[in-house]
Amino acid sequence: MSLKLILLVLLAAAVLYVAYHAAQIYRHVKISAKLVEAARPFAVERGEGSPRLLVVGDSTAVGVGASSPAHTTSGYFAADYPDYSVTNLAKSGATVADALTQIRATSSAYTAVLIQAGGNDTIRFADLAQLRADYQALLSEAKARSGKVVALSTGNVGKAPLFNFFPLNYIYGARTRAVRAVFVDEAAKAGVAYVDLYKEGKSDAISQDPARHYAADGLHLSDAGWAVWYRDIKTAFDKLPD
Repeated sequence: MSLKLILLVLLAAAVLYVAYHAAQIYRHVKISAKLVEAARPFAVERGEGSPRLLVVGDSTAVGVGASSPAHTTSGYFAADYPDYSVTNLAKSGATVADALTQIRATSSAYTAVLIQAGGNDTIRFADLAQLRADYQALLSEAKARSGKVVALSTGNVGKAPLFNFFPLNYIYGARTRAVRAVFVDEAAKAGVAYVDLYKEGKSDAISQDPARHYAADGLHLSDAGWAVWYRDIKTAFDKLPD
């Protein structure tokens, strides 16, 4: 086989590879849009005098992919802490800057604040310097409203089925680590409990069984996936002083 023919075969294979994954991404994005449209953030009012949790953030705080609001991180929280009222201002597609706008729309004090934001900044390659500034402001606003603040972002976006193929898995893996470094650093400076969802190997329960833990779009999580996140959230929450 001539070198020219080998190169043509390799080129054809590369084109087919890209076309296949582009088609898969398009299909999953369409599925994701339907999941986003159907999702509703969990919220509950327990009455005057009840402890209150404020939730801000993106589709992870809405719980896109869950079978019902009860099977989201906020829903699981309410089941474990039935005295709490839950105010959930999260919006699908929100960035850290959007979460900052959400929290600034509130003026009350809360017993606790839960921040779930950063996934869209990761996927959209937000400028890291601006992201750091926005995250600093978000944590500051949260601390002004409660002495108990828990923050989290995402696991390794490169391992989500939607992106888990070369080279996107490597690109988004590196991007996740870069964003994570900003959040971990700023949370430590602010004295905020940060739930680190970035895990490797067997400790990454979600990536060990993606069929169980991811929703049909290969990006958001299922009931089981949100339950895994919630267990880490609860561990962080329970460690905070009253």
